[in-house]
Amino acid sequence: MNHALTVKKGKDPTMRNRKILSIVGYLSILAIILLLRMILIEPELNRGEEQPRRTVCMSNLKQIGLALEIYSHDHNDNFPKNLSQIYPEYATDLIIFICPEKTPSISKEDVSINFNICYEYVSGMTNKYDRNCIIVFDKKGNHKRKTTVWEKMRGYPREENTGRNVCFVNTHVRWIPEEKLETTWQTHLSKLRYSRTQTK
Repeated sequence: MNHALTVKKGKDPTMRNRKILSIVGYLSILAIILLLRMILIEPELNRGEEQPRRTVCMSNLKQIGLALEIYSHDHNDNFPKNLSQIYPEYATDLIIFICPEKTPSISKEDVSINFNICYEYVSGMTNKYDRNCIIVFDKKGNHKRKTTVWEKMRGYPREENTGRNVCFVNTHVRWIPEEKLETTWQTHLSKLRYSRTQTK
């Protein structure tokens, strides 16, 4: 009777090395994808989240501007001394005095105590002032660019002001980037001085 010899083969080290290299390759690709997400995609996602809140903020200022305009028509063209005077007759909901970037940390109760908690008001004007005069605008810090994970890893854990929404005397609201804010403010001061000389 012939007995066939059975030879037990060991594992091929070449195949094992290939599997290890494949795993390393997959992990490298995953790391690259995550890195690209942090560098390229995350800033866009942050901007995508910021835009709707910025739009709501612009709507708030538009409503405040319209309420101030209606108030002025009832008070010999004069705007009120402070924002609290347009509530509740001209502005019926306190929510418009809250920048959406500040919710939920700021509530309607906070606004009832301080109407300028989110928005700065320039008093002492009439609706006859130059259209480039600013009447209500975002407080500094309302809109900040979020620091990305990549920036934090590189040691830049700071948030920068991106800009502010500004409402003018004619109720027009515009987003002003932070780097252009000083020029806009200087124009406002110039037109403010001129308007005061014309309305005396």
